[in-house]
Amino acid sequence: MKLHLPNTYLKFLFIAVLFSICTLGWGQTYTQVTTTGTLVNGTYLIVADGTTNDGIMLNTITAATPFINYTSVTNPGATISTGTTAANEFVVSVSGSVITIYNASVGYVSWGRTGNIGNTASFFNGTVASTEQWTVSVASGLWTLANVGTAARLLQWNTSSPRFACYTGAQTKLKLYKKMNLLQPLPQQLLHQLQLVMLLQVEM
Repeated sequence: MKLHLPNTYLKFLFIAVLFSICTLGWGQTYTQVTTTGTLVNGTYLIVADGTTNDGIMLNTITAATPFINYTSVTNPGATISTGTTAANEFVVSVSGSVITIYNASVGYVSWGRTGNIGNTASFFNGTVASTEQWTVSVASGLWTLANVGTAARLLQWNTSSPRFACYTGAQTKLKLYKKMNLLQPLPQQLLHQLQLVMLLQVEM
């Protein structure tokens, strides 16, 4: 026999499933970019995977030095899907082997302007010059970002004193993660409920 469910129950179940889909359906995932061929214009996380600590670049500086601050992350893998905000997102614009790194709140990642020399890094919100451009290369998924104005200055992560800054010596090279909008898979229980709503009837 077939049991016909009351319309009020079906409506309630449909609304509950629809709410769950709206809540769970769309998410933000950042996928690691490991080749120059896949480095294209887009929104990125600039990530450091250090030996003792890790960080995601943040759009603030510590002014006294200056250097760029970070948000902590633990052992970033091939993707990152939690623990970030808009303050960690930077627009990367690619022109051949040269990029700029931009956040609307603070401007471009920069090295070499007045007050920003030595083992430092900052932001500049104005017309881009070689101080805001970076020549990129990659090996084993780790990116070398050399300042176009002063090629010896590499944007890196300092593991012993956690920060993003430019160094002439070897520190920790960076990982780049591109923002992707992906439809997250729905939980199995929710899929079963959705099937029930679509069938409208339950066999007994």
